[in-house]
Amino acid sequence: MTRRQQAQPRLKHCFSLTSLWRAALQRWGSLLLAGYCFTAGATPANTPRPNVVSLAPHTTEILYAAGAQEHILAVDNYSDYPEAARSKRKVGNALQINHETLLALRPDIVWAWQPQQLAPDLVAQLNRLGSKVRFISPESLQDIVAAVRLAGEEFHLGAATQAYADTLQSELNALQARYPQQSPVTIFIEAGTEPLYTIGNDLLIRDVMHTCGAHNVYAQHAIAAPMVNLEDVLSKKPELIITAHKDPALIAQRQQFWQNKLNLPSTAVINFNPDELYRPGPRLLKAVDQLCDRLQQYRLNQP
Repeated sequence: MTRRQQAQPRLKHCFSLTSLWRAALQRWGSLLLAGYCFTAGATPANTPRPNVVSLAPHTTEILYAAGAQEHILAVDNYSDYPEAARSKRKVGNALQINHETLLALRPDIVWAWQPQQLAPDLVAQLNRLGSKVRFISPESLQDIVAAVRLAGEEFHLGAATQAYADTLQSELNALQARYPQQSPVTIFIEAGTEPLYTIGNDLLIRDVMHTCGAHNVYAQHAIAAPMVNLEDVLSKKPELIITAHKDPALIAQRQQFWQNKLNLPSTAVINFNPDELYRPGPRLLKAVDQLCDRLQQYRLNQP
Protein backbone atom coordinates (compact mmCIF):
# COMPACT_ATOMS: atom_id res chain seq x y z
CA MET A 1 0.00 0.00 0.00
CA THR A 2 1.37 3.41 -0.90
CA ARG A 3 1.65 6.33 1.53
CA ARG A 4 -1.04 8.07 -0.52
CA GLN A 5 -3.42 5.16 0.08
CA GLN A 6 -2.47 4.94 3.74
CA ALA A 7 -3.14 8.65 4.25
CA GLN A 8 -6.64 8.79 2.83
CA PRO A 9 -8.65 7.33 5.76
CA ARG A 10 -7.15 9.96 8.08
CA LEU A 11 -7.37 12.98 5.82
CA LYS A 12 -10.75 14.10 7.08
CA HIS A 13 -9.39 15.10 10.48
CA CYS A 14 -5.64 15.39 10.34
CA PHE A 15 -4.74 18.32 8.12
CA SER A 16 -3.51 20.24 11.14
CA LEU A 17 -0.60 18.00 11.99
CA THR A 18 1.91 19.88 9.94
CA SER A 19 5.07 18.16 11.08
CA LEU A 20 3.26 14.85 10.90
CA TRP A 21 2.60 15.32 7.21
CA ARG A 22 6.07 16.65 6.61
CA ALA A 23 7.58 13.51 8.11
CA ALA A 24 5.65 11.28 5.65
CA LEU A 25 4.84 8.81 8.38
CA GLN A 26 3.31 5.37 8.09
CA ARG A 27 -0.33 6.38 8.30
CA TRP A 28 -0.36 9.96 7.06
CA GLY A 29 1.33 12.02 4.38
CA SER A 30 3.92 14.78 4.02
CA LEU A 31 3.85 18.55 3.94
CA LEU A 32 5.85 21.58 2.95
CA LEU A 33 5.05 25.03 4.23
CA ALA A 34 4.66 28.10 2.10
CA GLY A 35 4.06 31.35 3.99
CA TYR A 36 2.45 34.51 2.69
CA CYS A 37 2.21 38.05 4.02
CA PHE A 38 0.00 40.70 2.47
CA THR A 39 -0.68 44.32 3.33
CA ALA A 40 -4.31 45.32 3.71
CA GLY A 41 -5.58 48.42 2.05
CA ALA A 42 -8.71 50.10 0.83
CA THR A 43 -10.34 48.38 -2.15
CA PRO A 44 -12.31 50.36 -4.74
CA ALA A 45 -15.96 49.37 -4.94
CA ASN A 46 -15.63 48.22 -8.56
CA THR A 47 -12.59 45.99 -7.96
CA PRO A 48 -13.32 42.46 -9.25
CA ARG A 49 -13.42 39.93 -6.42
CA PRO A 50 -11.59 36.71 -7.30
CA ASN A 51 -13.04 33.24 -6.94
CA VAL A 52 -11.31 30.28 -5.30
CA VAL A 53 -11.21 26.49 -5.12
CA SER A 54 -10.35 25.06 -1.69
CA LEU A 55 -8.47 21.77 -1.60
CA ALA A 56 -8.41 21.04 2.15
CA PRO A 57 -10.98 21.05 4.96
CA HIS A 58 -9.05 23.59 7.03
CA THR A 59 -8.73 26.05 4.12
CA THR A 60 -12.46 25.75 3.50
CA GLU A 61 -13.17 26.49 7.16
CA ILE A 62 -10.89 29.53 7.09
CA LEU A 63 -12.52 30.88 3.94
CA TYR A 64 -16.01 30.51 5.41
CA ALA A 65 -14.96 32.03 8.72
CA ALA A 66 -13.51 35.01 6.87
CA GLY A 67 -16.77 35.50 4.95
CA ALA A 68 -15.47 34.36 1.56
CA GLN A 69 -18.13 31.69 0.98
CA GLU A 70 -19.58 33.45 -2.08
CA HIS A 71 -16.16 33.27 -3.72
CA ILE A 72 -15.82 29.50 -3.34
CA LEU A 73 -16.38 27.62 -6.61
CA ALA A 74 -15.63 24.15 -5.26
CA VAL A 75 -14.03 22.28 -2.37
CA ASP A 76 -12.39 18.94 -1.68
CA ASN A 77 -14.48 15.89 -0.76
CA TYR A 78 -13.71 16.14 2.97
CA SER A 79 -14.75 19.77 3.42
CA ASP A 80 -17.83 19.28 5.58
CA TYR A 81 -17.81 22.35 7.82
CA PRO A 82 -19.68 24.56 8.00
CA GLU A 83 -22.76 22.69 6.80
CA ALA A 84 -23.04 24.89 3.72
CA ALA A 85 -19.68 23.56 2.49
CA ARG A 86 -21.25 20.15 1.92
CA SER A 87 -23.31 21.51 -0.96
CA LYS A 88 -20.35 23.02 -2.80
CA ARG A 89 -19.11 21.31 -5.94
CA LYS A 90 -16.42 18.71 -5.24
CA VAL A 91 -13.07 18.34 -6.99
CA GLY A 92 -11.80 15.14 -5.35
CA ASN A 93 -9.93 14.49 -2.13
CA ALA A 94 -6.71 16.08 -1.06
CA LEU A 95 -4.50 13.41 -2.61
CA GLN A 96 -6.60 12.70 -5.70
CA ILE A 97 -7.67 15.97 -7.29
CA ASN A 98 -9.88 15.73 -10.36
CA HIS A 99 -7.72 17.67 -12.81
CA GLU A 100 -10.42 18.12 -15.44
CA THR A 101 -12.95 19.49 -12.98
CA LEU A 102 -10.47 21.86 -11.38
CA LEU A 103 -9.20 23.22 -14.70
CA ALA A 104 -12.72 23.58 -16.12
CA LEU A 105 -13.62 25.86 -13.20
CA ARG A 106 -10.76 28.23 -14.16
CA PRO A 107 -10.38 29.55 -10.59
CA ASP A 108 -8.58 32.80 -9.98
CA ILE A 109 -6.97 31.28 -6.89
CA VAL A 110 -6.49 27.79 -5.49
CA TRP A 111 -6.11 27.45 -1.74
CA ALA A 112 -4.29 24.17 -1.12
CA TRP A 113 -2.72 22.36 1.76
CA GLN A 114 0.63 21.17 0.41
CA PRO A 115 2.61 21.15 -2.85
CA GLN A 116 2.37 17.35 -3.09
CA GLN A 117 -1.38 17.69 -3.64
CA LEU A 118 -0.86 19.15 -7.09
CA ALA A 119 1.09 17.34 -9.79
CA PRO A 120 3.64 19.56 -11.58
CA ASP A 121 1.72 19.34 -14.86
CA LEU A 122 -1.46 20.47 -13.09
CA VAL A 123 0.34 23.43 -11.54
CA ALA A 124 1.70 24.35 -14.96
CA GLN A 125 -1.78 24.23 -16.48
CA LEU A 126 -3.20 26.35 -13.67
CA ASN A 127 -0.43 28.87 -14.20
CA ARG A 128 -1.24 29.06 -17.89
CA LEU A 129 -4.85 29.81 -16.96
CA GLY A 130 -3.66 32.59 -14.67
CA SER A 131 -4.67 30.74 -11.51
CA LYS A 132 -2.63 31.53 -8.41
CA VAL A 133 -1.91 28.72 -5.94
CA ARG A 134 -1.61 29.35 -2.20
CA PHE A 135 -0.41 26.74 0.30
CA ILE A 136 -2.01 27.37 3.70
CA SER A 137 -0.23 25.27 6.31
CA PRO A 138 -0.32 26.88 9.76
CA GLU A 139 2.51 25.90 12.07
CA SER A 140 1.32 28.11 14.92
CA LEU A 141 -1.93 29.53 16.26
CA GLN A 142 -0.79 32.93 15.04
CA ASP A 143 -0.65 31.52 11.50
CA ILE A 144 -4.38 30.77 11.68
CA VAL A 145 -5.16 34.40 12.43
CA ALA A 146 -2.84 35.40 9.58
CA ALA A 147 -4.71 33.09 7.20
CA VAL A 148 -8.02 34.77 8.08
CA ARG A 149 -6.45 38.15 7.36
CA LEU A 150 -5.05 36.79 4.10
CA ALA A 151 -8.55 35.72 3.03
CA GLY A 152 -9.88 39.16 3.83
CA GLU A 153 -7.16 40.83 1.80
CA GLU A 154 -7.09 38.42 -1.11
CA PHE A 155 -10.86 38.41 -1.62
CA HIS A 156 -11.42 42.08 -0.73
CA LEU A 157 -13.80 41.22 2.09
CA GLY A 158 -13.55 44.54 3.88
CA ALA A 159 -13.53 45.74 7.46
CA ALA A 160 -15.76 43.03 8.90
CA THR A 161 -13.23 40.29 8.16
CA GLN A 162 -10.36 42.30 9.59
CA ALA A 163 -12.45 43.02 12.69
CA TYR A 164 -13.08 39.28 13.06
CA ALA A 165 -9.34 38.62 12.73
CA ASP A 166 -8.71 41.30 15.35
CA THR A 167 -11.09 39.48 17.71
CA LEU A 168 -9.28 36.18 17.14
CA GLN A 169 -5.98 37.95 17.77
CA SER A 170 -7.22 39.48 21.01
CA GLU A 171 -8.48 36.11 22.24
CA LEU A 172 -5.18 34.45 21.35
CA ASN A 173 -3.20 37.22 23.03
CA ALA A 174 -5.23 36.76 26.21
CA LEU A 175 -4.54 33.02 26.27
CA GLN A 176 -0.85 33.49 25.63
CA ALA A 177 -0.60 36.09 28.36
CA ARG A 178 -2.43 34.06 30.98
CA TYR A 179 -1.44 30.41 30.80
CA PRO A 180 2.18 29.79 29.73
CA GLN A 181 3.39 31.06 33.12
CA GLN A 182 1.23 28.54 35.00
CA SER A 183 2.74 25.38 36.47
CA PRO A 184 3.15 22.92 33.58
CA VAL A 185 0.81 19.95 33.29
CA THR A 186 2.11 16.82 31.57
CA ILE A 187 -0.13 15.47 28.82
CA PHE A 188 -0.34 12.40 26.63
CA ILE A 189 -2.17 12.87 23.31
CA GLU A 190 -3.88 9.75 22.03
CA ALA A 191 -3.87 10.14 18.24
CA GLY A 192 -4.71 6.52 17.44
CA THR A 193 -5.80 3.51 19.44
CA GLU A 194 -5.03 0.34 17.46
CA PRO A 195 -2.08 0.60 17.36
CA LEU A 196 -1.45 3.32 19.92
CA TYR A 197 -0.22 6.53 18.30
CA THR A 198 0.59 9.92 19.73
CA ILE A 199 1.80 13.33 18.55
CA GLY A 200 5.50 13.95 18.83
CA ASN A 201 7.52 16.85 17.49
CA ASP A 202 4.77 18.81 15.73
CA LEU A 203 5.12 22.60 15.62
CA LEU A 204 1.42 23.46 15.78
CA ILE A 205 0.66 21.06 18.62
CA ARG A 206 3.77 22.31 20.41
CA ASP A 207 2.35 25.85 20.19
CA VAL A 208 -1.01 24.64 21.51
CA MET A 209 0.68 23.01 24.49
CA HIS A 210 2.83 26.06 25.21
CA THR A 211 -0.17 28.38 25.03
CA CYS A 212 -1.96 26.37 27.72
CA GLY A 213 1.09 25.83 29.90
CA ALA A 214 1.18 22.11 29.15
CA HIS A 215 3.94 19.68 28.27
CA ASN A 216 3.43 16.88 25.77
CA VAL A 217 5.34 13.90 27.15
CA TYR A 218 6.39 12.94 23.60
CA ALA A 219 7.22 16.46 22.40
CA GLN A 220 10.89 15.58 21.93
CA HIS A 221 10.27 12.43 19.95
CA ALA A 222 12.13 12.46 16.64
CA ILE A 223 9.01 11.32 14.78
CA ALA A 224 6.02 13.62 14.46
CA ALA A 225 3.42 10.88 14.97
CA PRO A 226 5.11 7.90 16.60
CA MET A 227 3.54 4.58 17.40
CA VAL A 228 4.17 4.07 21.12
CA ASN A 229 4.20 1.25 23.61
CA LEU A 230 1.60 1.39 26.37
CA GLU A 231 4.18 0.54 29.01
CA ASP A 232 6.30 3.48 27.89
CA VAL A 233 3.31 5.83 28.14
CA LEU A 234 2.55 4.57 31.63
CA SER A 235 6.17 5.04 32.69
CA LYS A 236 5.95 8.73 31.78
CA LYS A 237 2.99 9.16 34.17
CA PRO A 238 1.11 11.90 32.29
CA GLU A 239 -1.25 13.91 34.45
CA LEU A 240 -3.88 14.33 31.73
CA ILE A 241 -4.90 12.45 28.61
CA ILE A 242 -6.24 14.10 25.46
CA THR A 243 -8.36 11.98 23.13
CA ALA A 244 -10.16 13.00 19.95
CA HIS A 245 -13.14 10.82 19.08
CA LYS A 246 -16.71 11.34 17.90
CA ASP A 247 -18.27 7.99 18.80
CA PRO A 248 -19.76 8.25 22.33
CA ALA A 249 -19.09 4.59 23.02
CA LEU A 250 -15.42 4.92 22.08
CA ILE A 251 -15.09 8.11 24.11
CA ALA A 252 -16.42 6.34 27.19
CA GLN A 253 -14.27 3.27 26.54
CA ARG A 254 -11.05 5.25 26.21
CA GLN A 255 -11.86 7.36 29.24
CA GLN A 256 -12.33 4.26 31.37
CA PHE A 257 -9.19 2.70 29.88
CA TRP A 258 -6.94 5.59 30.88
CA GLN A 259 -8.59 6.07 34.25
CA ASN A 260 -7.82 2.46 35.08
CA LYS A 261 -4.30 2.41 33.66
CA LEU A 262 -3.11 5.64 35.29
CA ASN A 263 -5.46 5.88 38.25
CA LEU A 264 -6.81 9.19 36.95
CA PRO A 265 -10.03 10.98 37.83
CA SER A 266 -12.59 11.23 35.03
CA THR A 267 -11.82 14.94 34.68
CA ALA A 268 -8.23 14.11 33.69
CA VAL A 269 -9.28 12.46 30.41
CA ILE A 270 -10.38 15.17 28.00
CA ASN A 271 -11.99 14.40 24.65
CA PHE A 272 -12.21 16.81 21.73
CA ASN A 273 -13.99 16.68 18.43
CA PRO A 274 -11.15 15.57 16.13
CA ASP A 275 -12.12 18.09 13.44
CA GLU A 276 -11.84 20.94 15.93
CA LEU A 277 -8.55 19.72 17.38
CA TYR A 278 -6.80 18.56 14.21
CA ARG A 279 -7.83 21.18 11.64
CA PRO A 280 -5.86 24.42 11.87
CA GLY A 281 -8.75 26.81 11.53
CA PRO A 282 -10.67 29.13 13.85
CA ARG A 283 -12.31 26.18 15.59
CA LEU A 284 -8.89 25.08 16.82
CA LEU A 285 -8.53 28.42 18.61
CA LYS A 286 -11.78 27.70 20.44
CA ALA A 287 -10.60 24.18 21.28
CA VAL A 288 -7.39 25.63 22.70
CA ASP A 289 -9.42 28.00 24.86
CA GLN A 290 -11.37 25.01 26.20
CA LEU A 291 -8.19 23.02 26.77
CA CYS A 292 -6.53 25.86 28.64
CA ASP A 293 -9.59 26.22 30.85
CA ARG A 294 -9.69 22.49 31.62
CA LEU A 295 -6.01 22.49 32.50
CA GLN A 296 -6.48 25.45 34.80
CA GLN A 297 -9.34 23.64 36.54
CA TYR A 298 -7.00 20.68 37.01
CA ARG A 299 -4.33 22.91 38.55
CA LEU A 300 -6.79 24.51 40.95
CA ASN A 301 -7.99 21.10 42.12
CA GLN A 302 -4.51 19.87 42.98
CA PRO A 303 -3.63 19.69 46.69
